[in-house]
Amino acid sequence: MGKTILITGASGLTGSHVAEYFAEKGWEVIGISRHASNDPFLSSLGIQTIDLDLSDPDCLDHLDFTPDVVLNAAAYLGPIEGEKSLELMRFLNAIFPSMLLRWSSMHQVQSFFHVSSVAVYGQFLNAPIPESLEPKPQYPYAKAKWLGEQLLLEEYKMISDGSHLIPKISILRPPYIVGKRDRNFAPEFIGRLLNGRLPQIGNGNATFSFVHPKDIAQAIEILINNQTANHDTYNIVSFAMSFKDFFTPFATYFQVKRFPQFHLPYRVAWTAGLLVEIGKKIVGKDPTRGLSRYRVKTIAKGRNYDCSKLTSLGYSPKYDYSKVFDEIVEDVEENPDKYGT
Repeated sequence: MGKTILITGASGLTGSHVAEYFAEKGWEVIGISRHASNDPFLSSLGIQTIDLDLSDPDCLDHLDFTPDVVLNAAAYLGPIEGEKSLELMRFLNAIFPSMLLRWSSMHQVQSFFHVSSVAVYGQFLNAPIPESLEPKPQYPYAKAKWLGEQLLLEEYKMISDGSHLIPKISILRPPYIVGKRDRNFAPEFIGRLLNGRLPQIGNGNATFSFVHPKDIAQAIEILINNQTANHDTYNIVSFAMSFKDFFTPFATYFQVKRFPQFHLPYRVAWTAGLLVEIGKKIVGKDPTRGLSRYRVKTIAKGRNYDCSKLTSLGYSPKYDYSKVFDEIVEDVEENPDKYGT
């Protein structure tokens, strides 16, 4: 009998790639999202889809499956404009994962995976950041993700009474996730590049970490077979490189006339970010999206992450920059409106 994986957020970048990965491995895949049945990519996989509004506190009550593995790839990134959207972020990123873990325990799930974020660290170090660094999240999304991790472990303690099978819990912390069907990093940054609005802050040599969602899928497969701890947390990275090295080949390929298109010293950019945040707060817009002090710091200083815990279990990235470059170029050419061109 084949194995079954249930994936929340199956229409998203991570969820859709993990669904494809395990479908190709012969697994039975159940994909859940708000409009999963209308997603053409999920339909092309021939997997079972379920339309479910995960913001509904009772959404899991009528799910009656016994999957071997559950992956929570659902998340709300924003915008945060008003208390209602902030509550949605808190619920989906912090409260829902623990609800799903309890459901998983009651349905005899063996392995439970939750996609968190390296944003929980909130710190900038010269050395690669290990999982042991104490998180100090700096903005609402990161704070909600860190709270989600904490609530998962609290839920684990609560269900450890012997009445149900307790899944092995793996929390994955990815950096920038890049690949086909991206709706966040590539549309924003490559879109800015193509439209002459991508700044270089500082010298452009800060190191950024990236992961392809198929490498996340590979890590899940490895951990299903190799994790021995009842719960653990893992950084996951495909490759790391500088701001200039990442964007220059795109500028060359798309014949962008000038790159960097404009250069801002760090202090000037930080001050501009502060003023933009103040302006957005006044008009009720999300101050964490677009130019902000934290975004400026991220672009100028970059961050790299220690992935040795995962590599010690056999993880070896299959996706490098060249593969990601090809996927993004293909996406730009197939979906120019998404990039504002």
